[in-house]
Amino acid sequence: MIQKFKKMLKIQCQINTAENQIIASSEYGNIHYILPFESLPQLETYDFIVWGFLPIAMRLGIPLHVEFNTNPPLRTGGFNGLGRLVT
Repeated sequence: MIQKFKKMLKIQCQINTAENQIIASSEYGNIHYILPFESLPQLETYDFIVWGFLPIAMRLGIPLHVEFNTNPPLRTGGFNGLGRLVT
């Protein structure tokens, strides 16, 4: 059952391979992941971005909404009751 929430922390991901950086953005701010001395690895999932924003969502008491791939355990309750992930 999909629940409707009045407010969600929506995260978008931008990958810039030319500058070796990943920018995760939300209305609450951005997190920049920069690898200055090596190329970005080929990623299938972006769980690390969810973990970066999880404390913000928990403090605000709102679920996360992501627009990129995450591992199935994370989507199906990997927070162990700490928060909610909506994909």
